[in-house]
Amino acid sequence: MSAINKAIKYLESLDPGEHFIYQEVAAQFSCSRSALSQRWRGVSRDKSTRDGIRQALPPQQELELVRYIEELHIRGLPPTREMIQNFGSEIFGDPVSISWVERFLY
Repeated sequence: MSAINKAIKYLESLDPGEHFIYQEVAAQFSCSRSALSQRWRGVSRDKSTRDGIRQALPPQQELELVRYIEELHIRGLPPTREMIQNFGSEIFGDPVSISWVERFLY
């Protein structure tokens, strides 16, 4: 567990309304005061939470799309980026960008 996550855990353990100073908590857990403050106030999120929010398709649906693409390759019909974009949009329910396709492929 990262230092900032430990500091957040500590802040969550405090009683509601209990006074604390970000600088002191950050020093205690050896993390950045500004990052701790932003995370605690909900201004920023940790990377895994942020990535999960940005992710258009849940992992299971991504696996299904990968299997479908692999099946197309086996049949000798490799899909274009536009086709993958259309597949992703159909599964997601909203249009996905071409940059989503690039991230999905790599």
